[in-house]
Parts: sequence; C-alpha cells; structure tokens
Amino acid sequence: MDSLIDIFNSIKIILSDLQPPLIVTADYESRYEMYTNKPANINGRKKTTVSFASLIIQSGYVGFYFMPIYTHPYLVESLKPELRRLLKGKSCFHMKKIDTELMQQIQRLIGTGYKEYQENGWI
Repeated sequence: MDSLIDIFNSIKIILSDLQPPLIVTADYESRYEMYTNKPANINGRKKTTVSFASLIIQSGYVGFYFMPIYTHPYLVESLKPELRRLLKGKSCFHMKKIDTELMQQIQRLIGTGYKEYQENGWI
C-alpha cells in the first residue's frame, strides 16, 4: 500500500470513525480536516474550535498534521522509532510508504490524542 491516495484514504478511515463528536471541515480528494466541537482555552488563548488532524496529499508524500502532538508534546516520547522518524516539525508526519505496523501505530496515536483532548474538555 504505497500509493499516496491509499495512504490518505487509510488514515482518513481511522479519523472518520471519530465523527461525531469531531467535525469534518474539509473533505476533498486530497485534503481532509477535523476539528473539535467545543470552544477551548489553549495557553491563554480562547479558540472556538481546536484542530485535531488534517491530511493533505503533497507531491511526494501525504502530510498527516496531528495537533494533539503539538498541544501535548510529551506524546512524541511514546512514538516508536518508525513513526517518529516521519515527524517533520512539531506536528506533521510525512507519509511516503505505509505498512500494517505503521498503520497500527497511527491508530494508537490517534486514539491517545483523542483521549487527551477529551480529558482537557475539548471534545
């Protein structure tokens, strides 16, 4: 499963299981975005919604933007080396190839991020 479209759709399926309560704000062939359904106060800033995750097909990879790793940076420590190696910047994973093990890691990470958002009252 190395096609960028296959990677995009595989992660999108995992994310789509979280709606509701998460809200899809963009659902296109090459872009998918999910936000929370509640206002939040993050680092002293009031937000009407909070980004949870986005997928964007770029020219050579799928960008998986995962905001719980940005708002809860300690989640990086829980990443296995295979997934951590794909993290570029604070919250974006560059997915060029994917296998069953990597998909399981992504699914666990999404579940952990969801729980963190719930515990903060953002979902």
